[in-house]
Amino acid sequence: MPSSIAVERIRRCRLRVGSFADAECVAGLALLVFLDTYAADGMRADLAREALAVCSAASFAAALSDPQQRLALAECDGLLLGFAHLALQPAAASRDLAPGLELIQLYVHPAHQRRGLGRMLLADAEAQARSAGLGLWLTAWAGNTRALDFYRALGFRDIGARPYVFEANTYENRLLYKSAVHVADGSRERRQG
Repeated sequence: MPSSIAVERIRRCRLRVGSFADAECVAGLALLVFLDTYAADGMRADLAREALAVCSAASFAAALSDPQQRLALAECDGLLLGFAHLALQPAAASRDLAPGLELIQLYVHPAHQRRGLGRMLLADAEAQARSAGLGLWLTAWAGNTRALDFYRALGFRDIGARPYVFEANTYENRLLYKSAVHVADGSRERRQG
């Protein structure tokens, strides 16, 4: 249970759109969360290479400079505590789904999780999808049960598996989707079948 001081600090947090100058801070936070998620049991050389490539300042500088991508940053007291990375070009997550915006990453500093920052960042991504009249989709590692539970609790439907491959490794990701109708009215997707 977060302390009242921690909750008050989160209330003082604000969202803003990231810029090129934020690339290093975003990369540092991304690396921290990536390793906390994927390397909780230890580090391998191939995993280290993937983390350093995916979470590099150069890759975030490119994303922050791309008008087809948007990074919303959650800051408090001058510190970056989370971000949501959204692709603004509609894409179909699968053949069976209408095109939507892809939530590429939603990362919150491990010490500040479960305090509302993720919900705030997700609400911002949903607002972007809603304004475009589109649904929202993402992938999350099947082993990240906290993330999967978070998205399902907020109305995302599990569509199926999608592999995440690097070097000789394949990880199962789950494809999660929230239709334009459900993004627009804030409701949950209903299970089919």
